[in-house]
Amino acid sequence: MWNDLRYAARLLASDRAFSLTAVLALVLGMSATITMFTIVHSVYFRDLPFTNPDRIVAIGIRSLTAGPVAIDNWSFPDLEDVRTSATLFDGIIAADEEAMDLADETRAAERFIGSWVSADAFSLIGHQPLLGRGFAPDDDRPGAAPVVILGDEIWKRRYGSDPGIIGERVRVNGLLSTVIGIMPEGFGFPQRSQIWQPLALRGGEGRGERGNRNIDVFGRMRSGVTIAQAQADLARVMERLAREFPQTNANVGAIVRPFRDLTTSGPIRAVFSGLVGAAIFLLLIACANVGNLLLARGAIRAREISVRMSLGATRRQVIRQLLAESLLLAGLAGAVGVGLAAVGVQAIERAIGPTGAPYWIHFSIEGSVLAFVAVACVGTTILCGLAPALHVSGFNLISVLGEGGRTAGTRRTRRWTDSLVVSQLALSLMMLVAAGLTMRNVYAVSRIDTGVDTTGIVVAQVSLPSRTYATDDQRRTFYRLLEERLSGLAGMRAGITSTTPLRPAPRRNVLIDRAVPTTVSPSVSTVTIGPGYLEALGIAPLRGRLLTRTDDGAGTIVVNERFAAMHFPGEQAVGRTIRLESQTPDGAPGEALTIVGVVPNVRQAITRQQIIDRSTAEPVLYLSYASAPLPSTTIVVRSAVSAGAVATALREMLAQIDPDLPLTGSVMPLDEAMTQELGVLALFGSMFGSFAAAALALATVGLYGITAYGVAQRTRELGVRLALGAQARHVWWVVTRRAALQLAIGISLGLAGALGVGRLLQGALIGVSSRDPFTLIGVPALMVIVTLTACLVPAIRAMRLDPVMALRLE
Repeated sequence: MWNDLRYAARLLASDRAFSLTAVLALVLGMSATITMFTIVHSVYFRDLPFTNPDRIVAIGIRSLTAGPVAIDNWSFPDLEDVRTSATLFDGIIAADEEAMDLADETRAAERFIGSWVSADAFSLIGHQPLLGRGFAPDDDRPGAAPVVILGDEIWKRRYGSDPGIIGERVRVNGLLSTVIGIMPEGFGFPQRSQIWQPLALRGGEGRGERGNRNIDVFGRMRSGVTIAQAQADLARVMERLAREFPQTNANVGAIVRPFRDLTTSGPIRAVFSGLVGAAIFLLLIACANVGNLLLARGAIRAREISVRMSLGATRRQVIRQLLAESLLLAGLAGAVGVGLAAVGVQAIERAIGPTGAPYWIHFSIEGSVLAFVAVACVGTTILCGLAPALHVSGFNLISVLGEGGRTAGTRRTRRWTDSLVVSQLALSLMMLVAAGLTMRNVYAVSRIDTGVDTTGIVVAQVSLPSRTYATDDQRRTFYRLLEERLSGLAGMRAGITSTTPLRPAPRRNVLIDRAVPTTVSPSVSTVTIGPGYLEALGIAPLRGRLLTRTDDGAGTIVVNERFAAMHFPGEQAVGRTIRLESQTPDGAPGEALTIVGVVPNVRQAITRQQIIDRSTAEPVLYLSYASAPLPSTTIVVRSAVSAGAVATALREMLAQIDPDLPLTGSVMPLDEAMTQELGVLALFGSMFGSFAAAALALATVGLYGITAYGVAQRTRELGVRLALGAQARHVWWVVTRRAALQLAIGISLGLAGALGVGRLLQGALIGVSSRDPFTLIGVPALMVIVTLTACLVPAIRAMRLDPVMALRLE
C-alpha cells in the first residue's frame, strides 16, 4: 500500500490541474460536513459537565388532559412533597434562573444572569467552588444570613481575581449578601448563570401557593434507574397530591427528561437536521464530482491500465492502486477541510453570541471530530473512487490495445458519468430550492411594514428583581416614578411598554356585547404600556384619545384599528365596554374596560397571513401598566441624539430611582432590536445559502469538466465532421446536447425532491410558501443559465477546431 501511495502521489503531482480540481471539490464538501458534525457533536453528544451526567434529569409537570397550555414548572409546596416522597432519586433540587443585579460600594451596578438554587444543587451535579465554600443547609432556611457565590467571569472581570473578595459584602438585587465562594471557570448551572444564592432568598408572591408554579426542578436518579422508572415513581406521588389537593393538582402529572433536552429539542433540532442534511448532500455532490473526474481520467488512462494488466498485474492490484489515488485526494481534502471547518465553527459561534448557548456547549474540533474526519476520508474514498476503479479495471484488454485506448469503455463510461452528473444536478437543485425558500422567508419577514416610523427611536430593557419588587403595588410605584422621570427628559419623548413592535404579545380572550353577531375569534394581543409609549412611537389617535396618567387604574384601554373593524364593524368603538377573560382556571370575566381611543395598526406577532396579505394585522389592546405591572419593561425613547447619549441619560435617571437597578443589556435603535428577532432565521438562511452556492459551483464544474473531457475524447470525430463540411452550429449542438439532456433530467428529478424538502421546511417558513413559484421557477432557470454557460467554453473550443490539426493529432 505504501508503494501504491508513493506512485499515486507521483501521478497526482504530474497532473496538477486534475489534482487541484478534485481536492477543491472534496474540500467544499468535507469542510461543510466537518463543520456541521462539530456543531452537532457539541450540542447533542458531548458529555455534560456533571458527575454521571446520564443520571441528571430535568423534572417538569404536565397537564394530563388535552388542555391548550402545557405546565412546565413547579410550585414550592409540590417540590417539598416530591422531595420527601420520591424514592428513586438521590436528590431533587430547584433552580430559578433570571437576571440579577450586582452592586457594591465602589463599583456601579451591573446586570448578570443568576440563579436561586437549593443548598445541595452543586454537590448533586458534582461541582464545588474554586475558592471558599458552597451552600450549607442552614444557608437555605428562611431568616438565614444572605450569602452569595460568584462565577469566575465576575470574579476576574469585576474584582480582578482578588481572593480577598471572599467574606466581603455585596448587594444582590438590593440585598446585602456575603460572598462565600467562587465557582470554577466555565461553570454556569443551570444554563448561563454567574451568580448563585440560596433558594430561600428568592422573593415573589405566592411562594406557599400550590398553584403558583414558577421554579425549575432537577434530579439525580439512583444508579441503575431508568427515566421510565423515575417517571413512574413521580407519577405515584402526583396521584396522591391530586387526591389531597384536587383544586390545584387534579389532572397534573410529572414528566422526566434528560437534562440536555432543555435546550436541544423543539425547532432547534429541525434546524440542525436540515443543515446536517445539506452538508451531507454537499459531500455527496463533491464525491459524484470527483467520481466523474476519475471516470473520465480512467478512460484516458485505459491503455496504461491495460498494458499493466497484460504484464501480469491483477485486477485487485489495479483497484488498490486506483483507490490509493482516491485516498490520497480525500486525505488532502480532509486536512484542508479541518482548517476551513475551524474557521466556519468560529464564525457560527460568533453569530450565536456569548449568551446564545448554555455554558456546557463549546464549539471546538477535538479528538472525536478528527476521528470523524478519518472515517469521512475513507468513506469519501469509497464513494468517489470505488466505482471508477471497478469500471477502469474491467476494460477488455484486446479491445483497448487494438483501438489504442481511444474508444474503449466509452458507452459504459458515459452511462456512469451521465448518472453522476444527473445526481449532482438533482441534489444541487434541491439544496438551491431549500436555500431559496429560507432566504426568501427572511427577506419577506424583514420587509414587513411595522406601521411605525423607527427613525430616532432607541429601546432599553429594565427588569425588576423579584425580591425587592415582589408585589404589584411595588412594581406599579416604580413604573409611575419611571414614567414621571421619562416625561422630564429634555428633547426626548419616551414611554414604557411590555412588548415592542414585531415581538409577540400575550394573547387573551375578549368578551364583547355586540350589537351585530360575528363569528370572529375573540382572541387578541394585549400590550401593557405607559402613557408616553404611543406618543414616542409617533402614533396619533384616529378616534378618541391616547392613555394618560389619569387613566391609572381607571379601567380604560386603547385599541388598534384592526380590533375596532373586527369587533365593531360600522359602529363607533370609542365608549364601548369590553371584558378580558381572567387567567384563573374558571375563566371568569375580569373588570369592565372602556375603550377611549382607536389608533393605527402597529404589528406585533408576525404570521404567514400577514406577510402574504400585508393589509392584515392582528387585533391589539393597549392596557395601562397600572392594571398589570409586569416584572420587566422596555423603555422606548424618540430623540435626535445618539443611542449612547440616551443610555447615559437613562442610567442617570435609574440611579436616582434605585441605585442598585441597572439597564438590562444594550441600549440600541429599535431597528436593530427588531432585526435581532430575525437572527436565527438569517443564520439558518445564510448557512443554507452557502451550502447551496457551493453545490451549484460543484455541479457546474462537474458538468464543464465532463463536457471538456468529451470534447477531448471526440477530437477525431469532430475533426472528421468539420472536414466533411459540418457547420459550427452543428458542432455546438453535438457537444451541448448531452449536457442539455443531463440538465433536463437532473432538474426534473431535483424539482420532485425539492417539493419534498419544501414540505419538511414548511413548519419553519412564515414568510413564504413551500411551493413558492418564484423559487421553484427562478432556481431551475438560474441553474440552466449557469450550467449551460459553463458548457459554452468547451463548445466554442470544439467549433474552432482545425480539422487538419485534429486528424494529425490522432
